[in-house]
Amino acid sequence: MSTLRLLTAALCASAFAAPAAANELHGRLTLDVKVEGSGQAKGLDREHARYATSETLHLSFMLEGNNIPIAHNMNDTSKDNVSAAPAAPPAGMPSPQAQEAYALKMQAQAQACGADIACMQQIAMKMAQEQATWMQPAQPSADEGRYFNYSAAVPCKGAYSLRVRNTVEGIVEDTTPRPFTEISTADVKVDERTSSMFCAGGVTIDSRNDGLWVRVEAPGGKGHYKYTDNGKVVIDSSTSDTQINADAWKWVLAQLKGAPRSGVKRTTLVLPIDKARGGKGQHRLNVEMRWAFVET
Repeated sequence: MSTLRLLTAALCASAFAAPAAANELHGRLTLDVKVEGSGQAKGLDREHARYATSETLHLSFMLEGNNIPIAHNMNDTSKDNVSAAPAAPPAGMPSPQAQEAYALKMQAQAQACGADIACMQQIAMKMAQEQATWMQPAQPSADEGRYFNYSAAVPCKGAYSLRVRNTVEGIVEDTTPRPFTEISTADVKVDERTSSMFCAGGVTIDSRNDGLWVRVEAPGGKGHYKYTDNGKVVIDSSTSDTQINADAWKWVLAQLKGAPRSGVKRTTLVLPIDKARGGKGQHRLNVEMRWAFVET
């Protein structure tokens, strides 16, 4: 309860006038990623390793924004965009009555979250984006009225799944050669009842070219990790933190900067292997992504 009170107080202290419901925009972001690959590494003498990777991710959630575009793309974190963001102070504060109305709206949404911290964080993010929309700079920017910004809706009505089947097997050699295996698996599936913690991110539409900008966290989940050395199980954990391949995810996010509203892209990543077990080599990953942002 104390966390809820702190959030409500913060929302009330920094509140601006809330837009009418008719001014709200709604949309759904859907992202599917598939990673398949293999690799080989070679060390001294008989030491070697073979890699096999198979990962799929599905993420979909609702977002909402204001239909009054602003000069700042809130989902482009590049240096150029940050420097171009309007630095002038706001032209004026809204009336006390408007501030009070907004405070009551935020308080009601925060109370509806109960003890769900992720839900409250989404409300705080939404508040920040709305405040940026309502703060009008004293001097108009060259990009004034260009960007429509969206943040995760509350509730976000999301869906998330992650499937991982990764293996490494080979020979490790210090005093004598010994076979080893590493197996990482995960089957994470979340529906809209428990999806709020995975709805972290935002979308921007550039009204000049209809470009889509996406900022979204890489969701993970608990998986199973097993390491065997010379037939002996050394590690067997069913609570291992698991995420999609970091290099593949980095490539995915890079494609969602000024992208079409929907599409399919594929690439092959060639990554170096330099591990203590199995030696050095290359890991080739075939990455496929499908995405869509649909206004509702």
